[in-house]
Amino acid sequence: MKFDTVALYKKGISIPPASNGTSYAVKGNFTDLGGGINLLPGNQLKSGVISSATMPLGTCPILPIQAPIISSLVNNQSSVSGSVNQTQDSNYVYTVNLNFGRVGGTAIPVAINGVAVAANGTFTTAIPAALEYLDTVSAVVIATAKVGTDLYQSTSSTATVSWPISPPVLSNLAAGANQVVGTAIQAVGGNYKMQLQINNDPTRTQSSPLPGNGSFNFSLSQVLQGGDSVTVKTQGYSNRTGLLLVESSAISQTVAYTKPSLTIVQVIEKMNSQGTWETATAAVTGQTIRYTITTTLTNTNAKWNQSSVRNWIPAGLSNLTSAEMSKKDSVGTITSLGAPQLVTDGASPSTQAWNYQGAPASYLQQSGESLILQYVATISGSALNTSLLNSTFINGTDGGGTAIPQQSSQSSLPVGNGTLRFIQAPATIEFQNLKVPAKQTIYNATTVPNPLIVADGRVIKSQWRVYVKEAKALTSASGKVLTGAFIYSKNGGNQSVNQDNLEIFSYTSLNDNNVPVNWQANEGIRLNLTPSPNLNVNESYQGKLDWVLSDGPI
Repeated sequence: MKFDTVALYKKGISIPPASNGTSYAVKGNFTDLGGGINLLPGNQLKSGVISSATMPLGTCPILPIQAPIISSLVNNQSSVSGSVNQTQDSNYVYTVNLNFGRVGGTAIPVAINGVAVAANGTFTTAIPAALEYLDTVSAVVIATAKVGTDLYQSTSSTATVSWPISPPVLSNLAAGANQVVGTAIQAVGGNYKMQLQINNDPTRTQSSPLPGNGSFNFSLSQVLQGGDSVTVKTQGYSNRTGLLLVESSAISQTVAYTKPSLTIVQVIEKMNSQGTWETATAAVTGQTIRYTITTTLTNTNAKWNQSSVRNWIPAGLSNLTSAEMSKKDSVGTITSLGAPQLVTDGASPSTQAWNYQGAPASYLQQSGESLILQYVATISGSALNTSLLNSTFINGTDGGGTAIPQQSSQSSLPVGNGTLRFIQAPATIEFQNLKVPAKQTIYNATTVPNPLIVADGRVIKSQWRVYVKEAKALTSASGKVLTGAFIYSKNGGNQSVNQDNLEIFSYTSLNDNNVPVNWQANEGIRLNLTPSPNLNVNESYQGKLDWVLSDGPI
């Protein structure tokens, strides 16, 4: 066996140093021509060693030649360039041979030979078919003597095509959006697509080509909801096979939950005389009223969870009944949620409150849905001439569990008198400077400072009557009594006022306005006097009358 290490070198083959520092192991059938191979006696495997001393290049003229450097290769590149990585010997012509390894599709060209090397040691050449990700390019430098046949070839260097791919940038996402937009600007040419996936759901996955300007826009079949996870990545596909070659890191964004916008509307109604409800701007004692407090979700793609409603019951109410919570959906269907809890609350004017802590069935999930608190009560007499102050407070969370700020609403209802009553009655009726009669004489009152006035504040009106009776006969300071002196005159007739109730007026009020009981001349309370031992000159007499107001006969 003969080894020409110089010839091997010129072909770009360099023999590395022996691993043991002294010899190279060999096997096979050998013919020893120069004593360089030492066969071991009896070696049945026909193996031996070559001394490392016989393998160096020696002192013959050798042209140093290095493997070239190939510039970085990227996807879709249509040229190859690099450097021979050495100082060129002027006695030689340097060229570069290229070999291509393609991962898919066409294998043409396999090689490009004789690529010229510039004086500065660089080389470049166009290639007929663009490179793709993971293709390889191998290059060797060829140095050919300008005179003679001497030729040297370097060892090979190899570069692999890379595809640096930039991840996308997502625009901010909002609940209710029906599009996902963003950019994925790429520095390297190629066949790019964008992939969108929502909530890791294969049924909500889309793929779309990336436009040349790097902006993408996905239209959604269902709008985004708070809490949705949106993932987008850039993908690179082969122009040869259409297969996916590389993809960027995935960029994800979680859709923020929309803060619910809630309105609170308080409606106060009162029971009228027909037994139906009407809107109340004022009410009276004894009247039945109804509160309806409605909280409505007004914005889309928002949720009101953990819904909590507390209503401070006004002071001055009694007979709390018909308390109910209900939910109205966006099309107006109302579903009962049961009764709220009546609790003690020291901050409430009445120290009582309705409290409702919602279950999932009560949560408002769509715009237009409402949570309704309603109850009925009677206005107590203690509320007379006050205003019923009603306060409602709501709390809860958005769809993601973040607490929302407390909201409140207040209402005020003035309370009037809901009874049948005297507004005023004569405190005194005076008969002054009367002459002692010689015969039976009727006298008119000289002064009636406070005429009778009645008001009926009752919700359901009915006829009422005014009666008068004598509580004490006219009596002088000396104890003389004028029996039967009081009479009541009306429409030309006179009736004796005694200890029995005498009806003097009846009326059915049409409203709550005051009704005066007017006396014309020669009407009302008068005195019917006759000569009597008990009737003396220069003596004053006093008596007492009782006025009685009744809603029925007595």
